Amino acid sequence: MDAAKLKSCLECPVCLSIPREKIFVCTNGHKICESCHTKVMVNSTVCPQGRCRYANPPQRNLDLETIVENSNMPFTCRIPRCHVEMEKEKLLEHEAECMFRKVPCPDSRCKEMICFRDILTHIQTVDKHDLRFPEVLYYGPGGPYFSLSYTKGLYSTAPGTADDWVPCILKYDEVHFYPQFVRRGPYWYFWIKVNGSLEMASQWMFSAKIQNKETGIRMEFSGSVSPVDQSVEQVIRNGDDFLQINRTTIEKLPRIIEIVFEVFKNPYPNSFFP
Repeated sequence: MDAAKLKSCLECPVCLSIPREKIFVCTNGHKICESCHTKVMVNSTVCPQGRCRYANPPQRNLDLETIVENSNMPFTCRIPRCHVEMEKEKLLEHEAECMFRKVPCPDSRCKEMICFRDILTHIQTVDKHDLRFPEVLYYGPGGPYFSLSYTKGLYSTAPGTADDWVPCILKYDEVHFYPQFVRRGPYWYFWIKVNGSLEMASQWMFSAKIQNKETGIRMEFSGSVSPVDQSVEQVIRNGDDFLQINRTTIEKLPRIIEIVFEVFKNPYPNSFFP
C-alpha cells in the first residue's frame, strides 16, 4: 500500500489528521480520534459518519493504533491554521514554538489569548494597551541597567484582590521583553517575560532590586525570565522566577517604588542554575 492510501486509511475522518493518541470506533466500526470524539460528545452522542452509537466507555481500535505507532507517517500540527507535518517525536517541539499557538496577552490586564505571530502587533496597536518603556539608568559590565517606577496607591490585601500595573515593553539585543508588576492578595510580584517559548526563556536571565535608603530596606533577586506562554497564575504557581514583596516590606517602601533591573544571557542555557 502506498503512502497516500495508508494515510487515507489511518486518518481521522473528522479532522483529517493521523491520530496521535487513542482511536475509537462506533458500533458500526467507524473510526474517530480521541480528540474529535471528545468534541463530538459535547453536543451529541452519535457517530458523525453514520448516526450510530458509541459504547460507554468507547471501544478502541487497537489494530489501527498499532499500525500508526509503527508507521513512519507524518503527523499534522494540532494548532489551528498551522499545516506543518513531521515525525511525531519532532512535532511536540514544534507545537511548543509554533507561530500560530495561542498565548496570553503580555498585558496582564488584558484577558485575550493572542496568536503568537500577532502578539507584538496586538499589544502595540490595541488602544487599551497604554505601554510604558523602561528608562536606561547606566551601563554596567554586562550591559544596561533599566528603571521602572510604580505607584502603590490604595490597596486591599484580602484574598482574591489584585492589582495590575501598566504593561511595559523592552527591546534589548533584538529581543522583546515584558517586565510585569502585579499584586495578588498580600504579595507584590515583579518578573520579566520574553517574547518566546520556554526554550528561548531558558537562554535569558534577569536581576532586579528595590530599596529605600531612608528605612534601610533593600531586596534583590536574580533568576530566569518566563516565556510569554505563561499566564500570571502560572508564573506565580511555578514559584521561582520573580521578585516577591510582602505587605510588611511594601509599607516600608516609598509611595513610588523604583525597580532597577537588567536582562542578560544565561551562562547555563537549558538548565536552571549551575
